[in-house]
Amino acid sequence: MKILQDAIDETMRGLPDQVLTGFIERKLVAQGVTLSRRERELLTNAVREGKETFLLKRWNWGEHRQVTLEFTPQDIEEIEHKFANFLNRHLPRMIETVTADFSQKILADLKRKWRAESRQQRRDLSGFKKRLYGRWKQPLEGLRMLDFPRARR
Repeated sequence: MKILQDAIDETMRGLPDQVLTGFIERKLVAQGVTLSRRERELLTNAVREGKETFLLKRWNWGEHRQVTLEFTPQDIEEIEHKFANFLNRHLPRMIETVTADFSQKILADLKRKWRAESRQQRRDLSGFKKRLYGRWKQPLEGLRMLDFPRARR
């Protein structure tokens, strides 16, 4: 029953990159640079990997300029503040939303799998009882034999 956990994981997986991409984009816009979606992804990956230089190849050959991205301690503090704010304010609401959205899927999945699961549980229980009785047959039958005269009365 990993449906809910997978949904939460998927939602959370891209969060750091989204925050970093938004932050980078704001810094570039301040310098008059706009990036395509693909360029933003490439640049975010490069920054996350610790690369210090990054070359954007564009079709417009006349567009050569050097852009500097600098992360100050205040920038890092702002990013940390955004994450803390998200974790405290938005994450609980997001989990509630994801839970509500996926509860119907979970129920449908349970109903779809229940017949086979029920059958498997009955087989497992039957097998357990047979193995248990096979292992303890002699002592159990000895106990039942001691109770035999009383049961006949």
